[in-house]
Amino acid sequence: MLRSFLRHFAICTLPVAALACADRDPRGDNDAPIIDSVEAPLVVSAQDGAYAVPVTVLFHDNDREAITHVHYQLAPGVEGTVEVPAPNPNRESTVVTIRIPASAHGDGRTRALQLSVIDGRGAESLPQTSPLTLD
Repeated sequence: MLRSFLRHFAICTLPVAALACADRDPRGDNDAPIIDSVEAPLVVSAQDGAYAVPVTVLFHDNDREAITHVHYQLAPGVEGTVEVPAPNPNRESTVVTIRIPASAHGDGRTRALQLSVIDGRGAESLPQTSPLTLD
């Protein structure tokens, strides 16, 4: 009786165990990258209908994943991602230009520009904040 129960239990649970293992990445868990520093101008003026904000981000990823995107948020409704040119797992910095439409909050008030980086497997760093005034 016990042997029959164990055989039935093993037959019923084997497919569930196989499915659970199938979703795992063979490379293991994906740790989020880490931003080491951010350099951005304090004040940016609009040109040609947009604010062009050059940002330098220094980062590292303990998994050695390439950083593929920089995610930014300036205010609700003003956020997006910028692709990192030529992602490379050995690279630990990038310079990107964030383009914000001139119609978005160009009132001279200083706001918090939040930046995070995203690796090739989708893990996102904790955000770093830099003050930014759209003049």
